[in-house]
Amino acid sequence: MAQRRRDKRAEALVAQRPPASTVSYMPPPGRPSLIIKLVGTDNDRLTRPGDRGLWCYTDRLSYLPGEEVRFHTSTSAPRYSIEIARVGARREVVWTRDGIRGALHPTPSEAFARGCGWPDGFALRVPKEWRSGYYAVTLRAEGPKGEPFEWDHFFVVRAPAGRRTAKILMILSTNTYAAYNGWGGKCLYGSDDRSVACRLSFQRPWLRGLLRRGPSTIRNTNTGTPGFGESPLVEGFPRHVRQGYHHWTRFAGFHTWESIFVPWMEASGYALDYCVQTDLDRHPDVVDGYRMLTTAGHDEYWSWQERDVVDDFVAAGGNAAFFIGNAAFWQVRVENDGQELVCYKYVPEYDPVFGTKDERYLTGMWSNPRTGGARRTRPSASPSPGAATTVSATSCRAPPAATWCTGRGTGSSPARRSSTATSSAAGTGSSATSATGSTS
Repeated sequence: MAQRRRDKRAEALVAQRPPASTVSYMPPPGRPSLIIKLVGTDNDRLTRPGDRGLWCYTDRLSYLPGEEVRFHTSTSAPRYSIEIARVGARREVVWTRDGIRGALHPTPSEAFARGCGWPDGFALRVPKEWRSGYYAVTLRAEGPKGEPFEWDHFFVVRAPAGRRTAKILMILSTNTYAAYNGWGGKCLYGSDDRSVACRLSFQRPWLRGLLRRGPSTIRNTNTGTPGFGESPLVEGFPRHVRQGYHHWTRFAGFHTWESIFVPWMEASGYALDYCVQTDLDRHPDVVDGYRMLTTAGHDEYWSWQERDVVDDFVAAGGNAAFFIGNAAFWQVRVENDGQELVCYKYVPEYDPVFGTKDERYLTGMWSNPRTGGARRTRPSASPSPGAATTVSATSCRAPPAATWCTGRGTGSSPARRSSTATSSAAGTGSSATSATGSTS
């Protein structure tokens, strides 16, 4: 009887499904998440550009040495400058240019879903000698009264197949960045008209604060141990917003998570190469030659193909270490050659693949039986020679690099070890212990 009622509800929602070309939808009553009920869905002026400022995005999120990075900029300033720095154990400025001619371009109403479509501002060919890494892009200009304009972007340089000397591949959680990026008016969590996006573009700027924030800002969701009846999740928002950042930027982005983990790893002697999450879709061989895949912080959104790549890697004897909470909670689809992310997270019945032969790609919770059941029947979902480990601590004291997974790249023989990750003062004060498995 309960099953028939659930089917009737699903049938009713399918009957209300918006056209497949729709890029946002209004969730039916009872479907918005708890977090939206707590903080509201209304975005503010921070999500839409005005007629004064400076913004930027690139044609891709990752590149190989020798490939061209095309910067798409819009600014009310006549000239602007750019600085590019590799962020690792330390911040190394690798390229600068001043006096780049600026122009202001209109932003389409559906830029959040279809991209901005701005023309190229300029292009840069990645030098052959640049190492794999996270490259922070900072643009600066002055307004008509001398007021400073500044904007942040980034791109990743991947290691070519013949130059992969690191043992560990760091996968940036860029799907989750996009899910919380409300630039252009909407994200997967809300909008300025109470609808939510079901399609998001990587061809748009990142919200201010996702990639870099000032030192006095709140970094993590909880600022301390809450007392009985207290709501730190909600009460921390006013301070964050007063400092000029949209509230969603507290939950995702390089600043909140990887900006802690990456310097810690590299300073502790772990050699890392880098990729973005959609590289697993577009370039599945990006994992070849590594002993371990790792991700850190908040990594909710994964496509079926991305999980295939990691599952196959572990099945072949590789290792995966997830220094995160809320891992792979939602399934997404990556479309348009890696430029767009699709997720009907609150109403999977609205997804065009619901009830079709492609239902295993249904977006929404991975725990949904329509998705999870198909996932469990996949051959490589069985136990494998490698190891997948989740460590629920986002700021940890590092064990010696040579004893973990030969992360120094010295060629020393791998060993099966048990490592303890203990949170530092920046974390929660808890500890997590995990067996990393064989690194052979």
